[in-house]
This record gives sequence, C-alpha cells and structure tokens, in this order.
Amino acid sequence: SMVLLYHFWQYRAYFSVRCCLRKYISLASSRIKHYAFHNALIIAMFMFGITISAIAFIFFYGNSMVDKQNEARNALQYRTFIIHSTNQLNQEILKKLSNLSTSVLDVRVKCEIENPFISHVHEAMTPQPLNIISLVKNNNAIYSYQGKNSFTKEELHQNVAIIPMDYGEVSSILLEGNKFTVVGRTTNFDLNIVFIPLHAFLTNGFNQSSIEVILDSVPSRHTNNKLLRQISELLPDAVISDPFELIQADQSKNLEGIVLSSGVFLISILSFLSLFQYLVSENSYENAVYSIVGADNKSVIIITLFEIIILSSAAAFIACIVHVTCYDLLFVKINIYGSIRYSIYDYLVCFVLEILISFAAVLPFVCYSSTHSLVEMERRFR
Repeated sequence: SMVLLYHFWQYRAYFSVRCCLRKYISLASSRIKHYAFHNALIIAMFMFGITISAIAFIFFYGNSMVDKQNEARNALQYRTFIIHSTNQLNQEILKKLSNLSTSVLDVRVKCEIENPFISHVHEAMTPQPLNIISLVKNNNAIYSYQGKNSFTKEELHQNVAIIPMDYGEVSSILLEGNKFTVVGRTTNFDLNIVFIPLHAFLTNGFNQSSIEVILDSVPSRHTNNKLLRQISELLPDAVISDPFELIQADQSKNLEGIVLSSGVFLISILSFLSLFQYLVSENSYENAVYSIVGADNKSVIIITLFEIIILSSAAAFIACIVHVTCYDLLFVKINIYGSIRYSIYDYLVCFVLEILISFAAVLPFVCYSSTHSLVEMERRFR
C-alpha cells in the first residue's frame, strides 16, 4: 500500500507539473499572438533581428572550431595514418599499404639521421636531424614544391637524391656512408628533408622511424576505422596513430570557439532587447491583472520567459533552415575556411545554445521589468 501511495503522489506531481507547463505555454502563446496582431512591426523587427543574429552565430560557430578549420583546409595531419613498427618493412608490405584503398594517395617512409649539411644550413636549423624520405608512389600529389619533385623511371632504381636548394651546388652527398648522386633541388619546404627513391631506401638499409599512409581527403569515421582495421591486420605488431585521434584532440579545444561565438551572439541579442522591452511594457496591465487575481510575481516572470523561449526557438529553427538551404549557394562562399562540414549534431548544439543565451540575456531584464511594472500597475488600479 505504501508503494502504491508513493506512485500515486509521484504521478500526481508529474501531471501537476505537466499541467502547469501547458498553462504557461498557452498563456505565453496567446500573448505572442497579441503582439502579432497589435504590434506587428515591432515583433517582426525583433524576430528578424534575433534570426539574423542566430544565423551569424551558426556561421561563427563553424568557422571558429579548430577541427572544422583543419577539415575544411583538408589538412595533411587530418588524413594521415602514422605507423611505428619495430620490424623493417619490405617493398611488398609498403605496396599493400599504398593499395589499401583508392583514397590512399601515397605512403611516405621516413628515416632520421644526423644532419651532414650542418655547415650549409642556418644556425637555427642545426639541432634538427636530417629526414630521409621515400614515397612509394613517387610523390603522387603529396608535395607540390618548386623544383624537381619526383624521380624518372631510371632514377627510381639508382642511388640518387633530391636536396634543398640551400644546401649548395653539390653533385653528390653521403647518407650513412652511402653515396647518392644529386639529381635535383627543391625550394619551399623544410631544410632538413632529402628525398631518395624507395628502392634506394630499402637496399641501403635505412631503418624507418615512421611510415605514413596519406589519404586524398579527411576520412569519415567509418572509413577511418576501416583503414585502421586493415592496417592493424597487415601489421599486427605496429603502433598506429589514426587521423580521428587528432580530430578528437582538437575537438577538446573547441570550447574557446564556442565561448567566442556565444559572446558575439549575446552582444547582438542585447541590441534587440529594447524591442522586447517595449512588447513586455505593452503587457504591463495584463501582468497586473494576473497579480490582482492571485498570481505571484514568479508566475508572471515565468510566463514572460516562456515568451522569449518560444520566440528564440522559432528564430533558431528558422536560422538553421536558412543556413542548410543556402549553404552551397551563399555560406560556402563566405566561409573563412572554405567548405566547412556541419552535422545534425552541430545544428542541434547551435539551436540549444541560442535558446539558452537568449534566455540568459533576457532573464535579468524580465525580473526587473515584471517586478517594477506590477508594483506600479497595482498601485494605480487598486
């Protein structure tokens, strides 16, 4: 019997809260209809203002996110799997890595050695080791630097190298005791990189410090996990860092961008509060009537807050629809970082934040305005 009594009071409390909410929403909706009929211009200006502010919030939200910026720029680190293996990989394994998917542009093999060009580089570069790099597909659109950027068919089977222009006019270099003929020079990349063919890398016994599988674009979560599984099956003893790890790390830095976007939205909302203040003051008589018939000040404040929740929800929803509809036509062209990808989750976050910020911006004003108007109107009509 005690259990039944407990459930009875629980359900009673639930339906009581539900009825109260329905009553508040109904009263707030009727007041908004009153605004629409008697203050059409003011309510239209207010809705237009907060809708434009909401669209701006969505725009700045996407352009201030670290992960979305890098994704839009197709950043190299967001499309690279880094493999560390204690076993020396042969050409067959490297070829398999390069053919895992059509989205794989190339596989980069790297070896770090002591820099033999210390005397040719700037003082600030002396502590850096020299990175010997080989590309399985002979630089398949990975580097677009000036100068020679790939090897000929004949050079692919020779001890040849492409070195930075800053290393001077040398005809050959020694790398770990192996002589390499210089067949080209490059500019516009780090001074501590030398390129050699994959055949020369393997036959001269260079120990790879890392292997990087580079994709043509930022992979989806499904593609990322599929390739990660394939690489793990091919190299079960390797330690693999996938792009999604870095994306998750950058997503943890997004709070600063959200705070910045929220600040911009809050400032823009404050500029339209005078319009809402006018609408609330128009209902000061109705608020006084509520108070005279028994409603406390808290109830009047809640009704007014429900008004802003309904109005800001409508504005946020319209803003999301406009952004989705006009994205390819307008927003992709004015984005700071190009084609930023918005998900349903992003629009949901923007929708909720816009309502919460609008609520927070209006709350102090509503509390003061409702109390002030009630005291004044009660004094006049009692």
